[in-house]
Amino acid sequence: RLDLVNLGDQLDDKTAYRWVVSEVAVPALQEYPDQRAWVFDSVRKKVQVEHFRKEFDERVFHVHLTAPDEVLRERFSARGREADENAEFDQVIATANEQEARSLENMADHLEGNHSQSAEQTARLIAEAFTKWQRS
Repeated sequence: RLDLVNLGDQLDDKTAYRWVVSEVAVPALQEYPDQRAWVFDSVRKKVQVEHFRKEFDERVFHVHLTAPDEVLRERFSARGREADENAEFDQVIATANEQEARSLENMADHLEGNHSQSAEQTARLIAEAFTKWQRS
């Protein structure tokens, strides 16, 4: 996992944090122009959100998911991903990337706790919030 974080950091440095927009989002939108909505998971930096907003104007609905650390620790341990080998939860959440990602709730259009309901319920709540946001 830390290798993936480091790769993301290298791409951030190389592209001034634009790689997510310019090399992922824009090509996907060009390939599927009739797609009405997209979900991008996960933005790690404030400047990445700003790049999305600059590129796509008011069409960006930024949702920030939250959960208590105890829940996140359990999920991390249960994943059993090869990429997580030799990584401790406390080590991962102490990284600058994780700390900044957590601060994104301050600029989100919608906050949603995803620890006390199913993924389907969380998605439904986000869809409802998105519909209200579109109407405003």
